[in-house]
Amino acid sequence: MSSMSSVAENEEKLVYCKYCGKVCIKLIFTTKDNPGRVFFACPTPRFIGGQVWMD
Repeated sequence: MSSMSSVAENEEKLVYCKYCGKVCIKLIFTTKDNPGRVFFACPTPRFIGGQVWMD
């Protein structure tokens, strides 16, 4: 069961971002508090820090 030792599993992939209309890095964070939380590392300036959290 050593492979199950990690509490949070982060998945990173490049996807089409509906916020900036380009391909962005999409991060999927899986924790016991927020299962399957999706995070776009969007470079669009209108978002603070270029980051967008969404469900």
